[in-house]
Amino acid sequence: ANAVRIEADGRLTGEMFDGVGLKAALDEAGFAIAGRRVLLVGAGGAARSIAFMLADAGADLVIANRNLARAEALAGEVGASAGPADPRGFDLVVNATSLGLKPDDPLPVDAGLLSPATDVCDIVIGDGPTAFERAAMARGCRTLGGQRMLDHQFDAVIRFLQGG
Repeated sequence: ANAVRIEADGRLTGEMFDGVGLKAALDEAGFAIAGRRVLLVGAGGAARSIAFMLADAGADLVIANRNLARAEALAGEVGASAGPADPRGFDLVVNATSLGLKPDDPLPVDAGLLSPATDVCDIVIGDGPTAFERAAMARGCRTLGGQRMLDHQFDAVIRFLQGG
């Protein structure tokens, strides 16, 4: 959970906001989800929330992860499929791994395989575009960084903590 609140009866209620924040950021940027082939790279905490959001929003979703069993398990939960981190043939590629936090990290996918028609979103937040975003821009892709997702998460967390 990204946030936990105490209810009037003393129960604790937790929520994840990564998917909510990313959906708002994608909508704001004009990156459609419904009916599009989406490659989600990652199957950890943030990726999990994002996978449920993408599936609920009508994406034709494929989940890739270093640990294939973990990708398959998450894909089974959201009604998606698991596959390799190969961006060919996808309309949207979302990096929901920690790759990119360190300057010497490898890219989450081979950027040389990106089509200029592919939208790319990297949820990693840093000083300016990540290496993955820069590589995607060099291929002619539209990109979206993680800061907008985080901004929208803050809004959602505040509403949640206020009981909304």
